[in-house]
Amino acid sequence: TLDLSDIEKSTLPFVAGLSEEAEKARVIKKDTPILVVMGNPPYSSGHSKQSDFIKDAMKDYLTGLGVEKEKKKGVMQDDYIRFIRFAHWKIEQAGCGIIGLITNNSYLDGIIHRAMRKKILDDFDEIYILNLHGNSRIKEKTLAGGKDENVFDIQQGVGIILMVKSGAREKKIKYFDLYGLRKEKGDFLESHDVKNTKWQELDPKEPNFWFAPKDSKGIKKYNKFISLKNIFGENGSGVITRRDNFVVSTNLEELKNRIQIFINKNLPKEFIEKGLAIQDTYEWSFEEARNKVAKDNDLDKKYFEYLYRPFDKRWIIYHESLISRPSALLRKSFSNRENIGLICSRRTPTGADFNHVFISSMLIDIHSAADQSYVFPLYLYNSYAPKKEKPVLSYGNIMLFDKPKEKEPNIKTEIIKKLSESYKRKIAPEEIFYYIYAILYSNIYRKKYNEFLKIDFPKIPFAKDGKLFNKISKLGKKLADLHLLKSEKLDNDKNIKFPAVGNNKIKKREYKDNKIRINDKQYFIGVAPEVWNYHIGGYQVLDKWLKDRKDRTLSSEDVNHYLKVVTALKFTIETQKEIDKVYLKAEDTILETGLNNA
Repeated sequence: TLDLSDIEKSTLPFVAGLSEEAEKARVIKKDTPILVVMGNPPYSSGHSKQSDFIKDAMKDYLTGLGVEKEKKKGVMQDDYIRFIRFAHWKIEQAGCGIIGLITNNSYLDGIIHRAMRKKILDDFDEIYILNLHGNSRIKEKTLAGGKDENVFDIQQGVGIILMVKSGAREKKIKYFDLYGLRKEKGDFLESHDVKNTKWQELDPKEPNFWFAPKDSKGIKKYNKFISLKNIFGENGSGVITRRDNFVVSTNLEELKNRIQIFINKNLPKEFIEKGLAIQDTYEWSFEEARNKVAKDNDLDKKYFEYLYRPFDKRWIIYHESLISRPSALLRKSFSNRENIGLICSRRTPTGADFNHVFISSMLIDIHSAADQSYVFPLYLYNSYAPKKEKPVLSYGNIMLFDKPKEKEPNIKTEIIKKLSESYKRKIAPEEIFYYIYAILYSNIYRKKYNEFLKIDFPKIPFAKDGKLFNKISKLGKKLADLHLLKSEKLDNDKNIKFPAVGNNKIKKREYKDNKIRINDKQYFIGVAPEVWNYHIGGYQVLDKWLKDRKDRTLSSEDVNHYLKVVTALKFTIETQKEIDKVYLKAEDTILETGLNNA
C-alpha cells in the first residue's frame, strides 16, 4: 500500500501474473480517485522499510509547530501513522471523501503528533474520535475504577477515527470515551452510530491541537514553573535492545555463557538461533554481529549493571553490534562511573496517573520507569565535559591552561547561579537534583498537574524561601537513598519478613492479609495493602518483580533484595506525606527565576 514505485515486469508465467496484478493495484493507489478509505492498519513502530513516496508524504506530519526540531521522532515512524497519511493523501487527491480507521490511539494526545493533528484539522471538515482505550500497559480503568479491556488481544490502547472532507463551512470535531469490558464495548459498537452517540465537542487549539479533552485549570501557574529540559543540559532515552532475552540477564555468568555460545564458530547458526531465541531482522544481521563481537578484545569490559524495571537490577552486554538503539549519553555517564540520574517520562498515556519517576546509578532500559524512559544525569563525563585544555591567561610567552574536568554538573550554570543568589549561599547541584526528585514525588503536585504531566517533561516550582528549599531537598535525598537501596532504614523494620522454609521457587503471586505468597509454603509477611499496590511508571512494583521471575528459585540475595524493596516502598509512602506537608508552601511562594526558556 505504501509503495507507489513502478513494478518490474517478468516473463515467468506465475510471476508475470502477480506483477501484472501488482501494477494494476499500483495504478489504483497512485492515480484512481478514491472516496472511502477504511481498515485496521498494522501497528509496528520503526520496523518496516519506507518507500520514497511515504517518506515524502510524511513530511507534512513532521513539519511545523517545532516538530522538526524534536530530537525523538521515532514514534512517528509507526506503520499505523504512515497508513493514516496514505489515506489522508488519497482523500486529498480526490478532493472529498471519508476515512474510517481503527488504530493505535497514541496520536490523540502524543506531544510529538501535534503537526499531524494540525494537518488533519486543516484538511477535514468533520472529525469523529471514538477512543476505545484498553491500554493494559498502564492498566487503564473505567471512570468508576472498574476493569477496562481492549477490543483486541493487544496491550496498546486503540481508537476509531472518522474523517470527512466535504467542503462544509463549519468544522466539527467530536469525541467520545468508551471504557469497560470487551463485550460491553462490542455491544456499544453494534448499537451506536455517528447520530446516536453522545459526542463531546472539541475545540483543538495551538500549540498542541489535542484530539482528546484536556483540563486547562491551573495552566497559568504551571507555566511559571521551569521545565526539566531547561534545568538540565543533557537528557537521553533509555537503551532499546530489541533482544532483551539475549543481551539482558538477572545473572552475569549466565549472560556471559550466552555470548560465548553466540560467538562459537563451531556451533551452527541454526542451533544458536533456536537455543538463544534470536534471528535476523531487517536491521540486524546475526553473522555480522557475531563477527564483530568475536573480534572484540575488550568484551569483558562491555558487561554493565542495568536498571531493567523499578528496583529490578540486571546485567547487560552493552555492545553496539547487539543492541538496536544504544545511548552515547548513558554509556559515557553511567558505565562504571559514580553518577545518579533522574528517570522520567516525557508523556504519560491517556487514562494513566503520573508516577513515572525513578532514580538510577546505572544504565537504564527504555522501559525502566515508563513506556519511554528518559534520564537526566546529575553529572556529565568524558566527551560531555570540555575536550581540550583552553588557555585562560597569558603571561609574556607563557600560556596558562585550565585543565579539562573529568566531570561537570549537568544542571545548567544559570540555574545554579540564580538559586545561589536567591538563597544567599552557594547551592550545590546535588541539592537541586534532590529538590526536584522530592517535588516529583509530591502526591499533591502529581494530582494537581496530572493533565500537564501527561504531555511533556514536568515543570518544577522552586520555593522562594531558602529554608523551604533546604527542607524539600533533604526529603528528596531521603527518597533517593531509599530508591537506590542505600538507606540505613532498610534494615530496621523487623515486621517485614520471609519466615517459612521451602524451596524458594516462585509458583504464584497471591496477596492477602498482609502476605505475599510465592508458593504453597512460603510468603513475605508485613506488607501493607498500599505497599503491595504501589506503582512506579505504570508497574505494580512488588507484583512485577515476582512476575518476571516466575518459576525461578530465589537466592538468599534475591530474598534480601525483595525485603529491602518492600521496606523502601513503605518508607517512600511515609516520605511522600512529609513532602506534601511542605509542598503547597513552596508552590505559594514561587521563585520567579526568569529562566523558563533558558
